[in-house]
Amino acid sequence: MWSATGRELFYRSPAKAGVDFTAASLQLGPAPAVTDRRRLFDISDIISTSPHANYDVSPDGRTFVMVRQNPVTRIMVLQNMPALFRQLERREKR
Repeated sequence: MWSATGRELFYRSPAKAGVDFTAASLQLGPAPAVTDRRRLFDISDIISTSPHANYDVSPDGRTFVMVRQNPVTRIMVLQNMPALFRQLERREKR
């Protein structure tokens, strides 16, 4: 799924213990290139479909909508994603 700016791509990627949600930053131009890739969070419990994505990204790139395999009776909203990413990165570095 592309971000609204077209400079970031969000996708599922295989991981040792499941599936990760990953963001790739892109440099656009005559020779497009991936400038950064980062693991956002585990999405092993998210339903995967093909050929269409089963998730969406808000226009500001801060919120994601996904369908869990084991649905619960509540809705989960993730906000302030940049701060969440920084917190997760600090935990991984420990």
